[in-house]
Amino acid sequence: MSKNRPILILGGTGFIGHAVVSQLLRERNPEDLIVLSHRKASSFAGVKTIKGSLEKVDWSQLDHNPPETIIHLARINATRFGKLGRYLAARKGRNANKRLVEHSQRANWRCSFTYVSGSLMYGEHGTETILEGEGLKPIAFARQYSIAEDVFDPVAQNVRVIRVPWVIGQGSWFKGFFTDKLQSEKRVPQYGSGENWMSFIEVSDAAKGIVYASLNFNRGVYHLAMPQALPQRNFCELISKLSGFPIKAFSNTEMEMKFEEAIVESFRSNIILGTRFQENFPANFFQFTEVESALKHHLSLFLKDKERILS
Repeated sequence: MSKNRPILILGGTGFIGHAVVSQLLRERNPEDLIVLSHRKASSFAGVKTIKGSLEKVDWSQLDHNPPETIIHLARINATRFGKLGRYLAARKGRNANKRLVEHSQRANWRCSFTYVSGSLMYGEHGTETILEGEGLKPIAFARQYSIAEDVFDPVAQNVRVIRVPWVIGQGSWFKGFFTDKLQSEKRVPQYGSGENWMSFIEVSDAAKGIVYASLNFNRGVYHLAMPQALPQRNFCELISKLSGFPIKAFSNTEMEMKFEEAIVESFRSNIILGTRFQENFPANFFQFTEVESALKHHLSLFLKDKERILS
């Protein structure tokens, strides 16, 4: 029987959350972990699962052995009604987060929180590098989803807020906007002019950084991003080079006709994420420090012509 207090992972069956649980299992025993599962079942053997939604789960079931740390990657998503739907979902998320924090305080859990957020919280910054401490000007999807984040204050509470940029991996935006298009259309889509600057991190590196920060860092805001940022056009050129498929650019007019406003704004935004805390991680901690190596790794898992991609 483990003597450690457990780590609770919210959103552990999602894109980044699944990688976080996998990373935790390299460092802790399965019985040290608890995953909140709503619709998807946890696929991790030996990991305790509690069933329920973030809104309604009975947190008192953890009072006998409360978590030492809560890694929060969960978000109540809207499936329709655009901005209004996201606003209503974010209000639900805020109420759910407030209920969790208040229960942890009332039951004297004495736990810390790690809340994982995105770089869209900072808004448009041109070619300026954004470091921790920058003021928030949420854009696109973050305009609504920032409402749920308001509950977590890294100054007043024992909270680490981890902000990540565009995450390269087998899911989320990278799958929906790039690899699915590669497979179906044999083209590399470029969204708009391609002049916007983007920061990236590979999904397993994001998970590794989130876990390390959760177990070793004090309260505060921390950024996780590769040192290398690229204009979207250069990002697409790398995908084209590795896949052998040509680039197909959507004009700004086509973007506005095809996608909702929040998607267009996301792909037009210039957000270069930097950090003051790179030295807080061990040397050679991250596997992927360049975008091309991360793309080469993940594109080989999607495309059939692996020999060409890896050559």
